[in-house]
Amino acid sequence: VCEPVSDELIVELLGAVDFLHVFQFGGESVDAQLDDPIRRLIPALADGRFCYVPDSELGAAFDELNPLSIDLVLDELRRCAEVAAAGT
Repeated sequence: VCEPVSDELIVELLGAVDFLHVFQFGGESVDAQLDDPIRRLIPALADGRFCYVPDSELGAAFDELNPLSIDLVLDELRRCAEVAAAGT
């Protein structure tokens, strides 16, 4: 059983993370997530050090990882690695 985690604890846990891979769930855009004042306290989000995966075929490929989704997932991971390496 998973217990809910408070936003404050999430900020504390993710405060030292260098880069985030953010997934959209339930149609909430990255802009809506960044509008949340608690989430803006996460340095990687506030500084733009993240890759955003929309709730689309790409998100489904991560969720339903199977041989048919490997190419989509690898392309996204490669893109995020390049973004992370560039520091933006």
